[in-house]
This record gives sequence, C-alpha cells and structure tokens, in this order.
Amino acid sequence: MRKSSALDFNPGRMIAELEQLVADKKKGDLKKYRITQIKAPPVRPKTAAEILGLRENKIKMSRVAFASVLNVPAATLRAWETGKRNPSGAAVRLLDIIDKQPSIALSFVVANKSAPGNLVLAAKRSRKAPRKTKRPLSRKAAS
Repeated sequence: MRKSSALDFNPGRMIAELEQLVADKKKGDLKKYRITQIKAPPVRPKTAAEILGLRENKIKMSRVAFASVLNVPAATLRAWETGKRNPSGAAVRLLDIIDKQPSIALSFVVANKSAPGNLVLAAKRSRKAPRKTKRPLSRKAAS
C-alpha cells in the first residue's frame, strides 16, 4: 500500500480543515490563513484630463509632490497629464485608488513629513530671486 502525501485527495482531511476554518472564523482568529486568490475589478485607464483634474482639484498638490507620492519622475506625470503617454499596470491601479480615496495620498504626506526630503511634499518650494553679484572689471576696462 502506498503512503499518502499531503497532496493526495483526502475528503476526511478536507472536511476537518473546513470545520476548523469555520470555528476559527467564528472566533475571529484568521491570523494563520492568507488570501491566495482575489477577483479585483478591472480598472479603466484615466484620460490625461482626469489625471490632471485628480492632481489639481482633488489632491491639490504640485506636480513634483504628486509625482513623489506616485514614485514616478515629474516628467512622467507631465507626460500622462498632457496625453503624450499613458500610465499602465500598477500606476493605473494606484491612480484609481487615490481617485476613490484621496486621503491616502494626503496621509502619505502627513505621515512622512518628518522623514528627510518629504517636507517638500507638504510645502511649496520658495523661489529665490537670482543673486546679483558685482563682477570685477576686466583688466582692459580698468586701464
């Protein structure tokens, strides 16, 4: 007789594990279980106008700040906003999540404002006037 392995179909074991799952669910103790499959709804890609509106009207961030939250270069975000390129993959999902729950992007900024480099996200950069320096006269002009 062959020794059974954990991969062999065993209806008694399956029923016992399901009963244990039900008991754990009733107790609210699902720490030892993990999700292995989900059916995430498909995300409709956003148009350039929608991405720009999300940043300017919903999130109210500068392009540099929002690009930092999305972890993309500002030039990439600008290309999405002007329609030169389209976000794909995880970026599409992230934009959809931020569109549905804008507080996620804002909480990122607030939660990390003490981290080095993230203060720029919370405040606009000040634009300093160019320094005027006196140039020394050239030797020809001095003589």
